[in-house]
Amino acid sequence: MAAQNDMSTLVGLFKEAYGSKVIPLTGNRARLCKLLGFVEGKLAENGNLYHQPVVVTNEHGFTAAAANSTPTLLAASSGQMQDAQIAGSQIIGRSNITYEALARAAEGGLRAFTSATKQVVMNLSNTAAKRRELQLLHGQMGIGTLTSISGTSTTRVVVLSVDSWAPGIWAGETGATLDFFAAGPTGSKLNTNAPLVLTAVNPSTRAITVTGNASDLTTLDSTSAAVFFWETHSPTTEAAGLNKILSNTGSLFNIDAATYPLWAGNVYSTSTGDLTLAKILDAVADPASYGADGKMLAIIAPKAFEQLNVDAAALRKFDVSYSSSNAKQGHTSLTFYSQNGEIEIMPHPLQKNGHCYIITPEETKRIGAQDISFIKRHGSNETLILESSTTPASEMRVYNNEALLVEQPKHTAIMTGITYS
Repeated sequence: MAAQNDMSTLVGLFKEAYGSKVIPLTGNRARLCKLLGFVEGKLAENGNLYHQPVVVTNEHGFTAAAANSTPTLLAASSGQMQDAQIAGSQIIGRSNITYEALARAAEGGLRAFTSATKQVVMNLSNTAAKRRELQLLHGQMGIGTLTSISGTSTTRVVVLSVDSWAPGIWAGETGATLDFFAAGPTGSKLNTNAPLVLTAVNPSTRAITVTGNASDLTTLDSTSAAVFFWETHSPTTEAAGLNKILSNTGSLFNIDAATYPLWAGNVYSTSTGDLTLAKILDAVADPASYGADGKMLAIIAPKAFEQLNVDAAALRKFDVSYSSSNAKQGHTSLTFYSQNGEIEIMPHPLQKNGHCYIITPEETKRIGAQDISFIKRHGSNETLILESSTTPASEMRVYNNEALLVEQPKHTAIMTGITYS
């Protein structure tokens, strides 16, 4: 028997205290989505594809002639218009909650500090927003690329490349399922037996631990630069993101950039090196030469933003007001001017370390049949739409149908191969 009364002998006597709110450690990462307008219902109105006519070549029937001459006119040579065809891709999220949890935390108050349904709705919608944001940035290109691998049997530790790493992509994703593909934007799926399960993430070493079918993982061992996607996400099921659109050199949205170069973005470099404001200005020169005008946005990784912060500090003299107790220097955002106007630098937690996407926000739109919303019972505002036939639980579903349209690809630029020396 215990010599004195303690917590174990007096169990049941003490109340438990909880924080006043739920803290979402995964955070809100939908920065790009908030900036780009959603052209609601455009796909729904058409029922299938969204069509955008674009002019891809100029008129060519022009004749030059000297003074006092009678020239022979060149034949008319018409410009060319093409029909960009865009189909929205779907994201569908599911979450179950048991009847007991619903009953015990129906209203919050004395029994629970928040409604169970409210918390599930919040988490499901935040996760759906993250998946959509990843699609806007990296759709069809994957969320990480293998650079080395170790382990045996049904477990592997995969180190992702510096260029493809973004800590925000993997934050809060333990338990998620993954597929892996051969390298290249159109590589084939290689885990043919089962998805991989993400069991651990080590941000300091860019390592993810996965478990899966032993045969699939043996295939992963011998696959050079394997590309990872969330399960069911792929180069064919996702909408094309900024990476795919800005680096495109082939057929996209029914138009071939090899035939019509105006449909391709400007690739500044695939080995940019250390990112500087001077390099960003240099990258913007190409869009400006094609007529880009107005505000531009450069989307970079937080790690790159700190590099630019130091660069900006070196390029200007600060007006510092003296304070004996406080000194301030640095930036939370960067805006500067180039030949085409204002450029804003957006540090994005889901941007890969090696990438920078430069776009004109006014010419970049989300086209879709439906923005992220919860599916509801017909004629009701209730978001619990299904009852399980085998377990005492209800289910919620969230749905999104959209695609990304860059109206003027030549008004964009992509920088890859950013390093940190």
